[in-house]
Amino acid sequence: MGNEKEEFDSDLKTIAKSSVIVFIGIILSKVFSYFYTVIIARYFGPADYGLFTLASIITTWFVIISTLGLNNGLIRYISIFRAQNKKSKIHLIFRDSIKKVIISSLISFALLLLLSKFISFRFFNEPNLVSYLNFFAVIIPLTVVLEALLTLVLAYEQAGWYTFIHNFLIGALKVFLIGSFIFIGLGAYSIFLSYILSVLVALIFTIFLLKTKFSYVLKRVPKKTSKDKKLLGEIFQYSWPLLFFGVAWQLFHWTDSFVIGYFMSATEVGIYNAAEPLAFLLTATTATFMQLFFPIINKQNSKKNYNVVNELAKQVGKWIFMVNLPISIILIFFPKVFLGIFFGSEYLSAATPLRFLALGSLVFSLFSVSDKLITMKGKSKIILIDIIIVSIFNLVTDVTLVKFYGINGAALATMFSLVLLSVIFAVQSKRELLALPLRKKMVNLFFASIAPTLILYFLINKQLGVLFNLISLVSFFALYFLMVFLLKGFDRNDMLILRSALRKLKLRK
Repeated sequence: MGNEKEEFDSDLKTIAKSSVIVFIGIILSKVFSYFYTVIIARYFGPADYGLFTLASIITTWFVIISTLGLNNGLIRYISIFRAQNKKSKIHLIFRDSIKKVIISSLISFALLLLLSKFISFRFFNEPNLVSYLNFFAVIIPLTVVLEALLTLVLAYEQAGWYTFIHNFLIGALKVFLIGSFIFIGLGAYSIFLSYILSVLVALIFTIFLLKTKFSYVLKRVPKKTSKDKKLLGEIFQYSWPLLFFGVAWQLFHWTDSFVIGYFMSATEVGIYNAAEPLAFLLTATTATFMQLFFPIINKQNSKKNYNVVNELAKQVGKWIFMVNLPISIILIFFPKVFLGIFFGSEYLSAATPLRFLALGSLVFSLFSVSDKLITMKGKSKIILIDIIIVSIFNLVTDVTLVKFYGINGAALATMFSLVLLSVIFAVQSKRELLALPLRKKMVNLFFASIAPTLILYFLINKQLGVLFNLISLVSFFALYFLMVFLLKGFDRNDMLILRSALRKLKLRK
């Protein structure tokens, strides 16, 4: 029992520390991405920016398919074998997976080259898209191999290196290179070369990192035994449903826009898509905690430390709720403030959709923990079936509600779908592991939010301008966390993390 407590405390500190690193990485990634797209949009104009966007989307689909879903499989099985100290197994599955994704990505590269004219002329009627697709095809094998190599870094809980390469290095290089190439007069080639070279440099850097920290995985693999082949088959059986889960999840997100565009107009699609990214900000919080949560729970599950897994799920669920509750309150009660700041007054009609989407996203962000618990148990096919069922439900409700309620109906359909998927995940994780990402202290968090919300409502209604609203929002968060402390919303585990962080700050001083 004492050993389990030590492992729980250690893993909790690792997740908390990594979440800060990942959050900073996500912010930097968004900043670099924004600058990169702004440079393309402003310097090259709407036409080239549109071609760049289309090429990026098409290439992303080829990349997703080329991974074969093996990235998630690698993280799970490497974490398991790492806990069992079976380096030979890690070596085997890593090398085999790299070979598979190299072959699949080269096939995708060749296919995109062959289909570039067909896609450009038949689907988009854009002759200039051909050159974009031909150049972007090179990115497919580079990105697929890079992502596969980085799974080893992630499985070994090296969040710092993963974030540096994935979120900082690639983004910073893109911005620096496109600026440099534009300066020397390369024109549209600046887009192609900056994108390709940034990924190539990141790939080379990652290979050198693996040689330094994980050199054993780069050695030749001995001849495979029948047991080895059985293991590799098991990993593939686990991974392929996750590939289609990723595809289905993308389609789930696009359903609203497609249905609105079919029954209404492009204007309504644009207005609706002002609400959607704001609501899905709540999923960014989930991402900050999930990056190391998944490899850690796989490691503990393989050791049969089921109580540790259960407690980690509850604590991470509480952290997600603690951060997302005040954000969702702002989006639900004051949607026009955010829409006005980020998009302007012409998008204020997206206020009601934003309310519905924020509520659905809050519920789903919490029970994403249950999704990872089910995946940890190897039930990847169940996850695939879940998203297919909910995607069909989402499509049917979208079509039904958009006809009567427009964009409000689309948001309502997505909210129902997200809540339904959350309930399914919760029931399945409870059945499989007797675990739910819920703690009693969450009730304290809810009550802690009431007073700050009422005060913010009074201040916002004064309508004293954007600067006053921003100051009010900052004050709201400060008062919320003060109330969490006063109402004893922080538990022993929260105080453990806070004390650890304070000790490190004192040591640095």
